[in-house]
Amino acid sequence: MAQSDGPMDRTTVGVEHHSRLSARNNVRAAQNFLEMQPPDPGEVREAPSCVVSDVDRAGEIIDRIRQQIKKAPLRKERFDLNAAINDVIILARSVEA
Repeated sequence: MAQSDGPMDRTTVGVEHHSRLSARNNVRAAQNFLEMQPPDPGEVREAPSCVVSDVDRAGEIIDRIRQQIKKAPLRKERFDLNAAINDVIILARSVEA
């Protein structure tokens, strides 16, 4: 993991960590579905889609966090905090599964 300098950096590192855990869990699930007798190819095909979705979601969350902490002029636009929180919840639940 990268060294973090502040709370927002630690948050992005945490999101990245959870994204990696989620990807690892999905790959392990695919391996387990391949080892089943008979193997379940439908479930195996679904695992990469879950990995891509989780990584994309984590990237979007990190991008939004970084945009909020940039030392750029303040932008006057709405930020949907509820949507951001829901994205983090979805990502965390995918890690738990």
